[in-house]
Amino acid sequence: MKKNWTVEETELLITHYPDMPTQTLRKMLNRSISQITSKASHLGLAKKNAYRSDQSGKLMKLKIFHWTEKDVSILKALYPNRLSQEIADILGIEVCKVHSKANKLGIKKSAEFFCGASSGRIKPVRDDAFLPEGRRARNYLPIGSETILSGFRVRKVSHLGSQRQRWRAVHHLVWEEVNGAIPKGYRLLFKDGNRMNIALDNLELVRKEDILARNTVNRYGPQIQELNRLRGLLSQQINKRSKNA
Repeated sequence: MKKNWTVEETELLITHYPDMPTQTLRKMLNRSISQITSKASHLGLAKKNAYRSDQSGKLMKLKIFHWTEKDVSILKALYPNRLSQEIADILGIEVCKVHSKANKLGIKKSAEFFCGASSGRIKPVRDDAFLPEGRRARNYLPIGSETILSGFRVRKVSHLGSQRQRWRAVHHLVWEEVNGAIPKGYRLLFKDGNRMNIALDNLELVRKEDILARNTVNRYGPQIQELNRLRGLLSQQINKRSKNA
């Protein structure tokens, strides 16, 4: 059951809320954080300074922060591949301010960051990680081994990570060795349609939009397109009559 605020408690809150950490007020007033912040909001109180806890749990008083060009440069350089908490500690601000500024500037975490263990999202796993030391799974294959997966030749490039990280399509490796990484929005196709023919001169880099155009009725002549349109109209009339029957 919630107890009402006494006059003495309210006066203490008004006096100390702007300059005192809420955690300290919680102990002083024997109330929850939500009760204190709710009452402060009702009274129109605001903090003069921000507070946060460092990694040891110690409350740190933070001055009102104004982003300088140097701060922004640090954020741009570190945000894609470093933990936001580390950046907050370097700049001496709350982590929410790091996220907020990065969002305003359109800075995002890199794909490498999310795939790494430091992100806290993915923990690299060896394909034999759950076996006793010195033992290997029956289907263990060394790096460099090749097999067929979903109709494509794939090569093992690592023991760590997900299947997609451990195995790479061989035709991608052949292309990237000469031409570099495949650009975003492009697909690598086989000119002769044979997925086993991974010769460089049989590989073709094509935009996804162009692939879609190749696989639609637009690739046929005007007569076929007109027949396809009439077929669609006929199907509509048949469906209408079936519903009304």
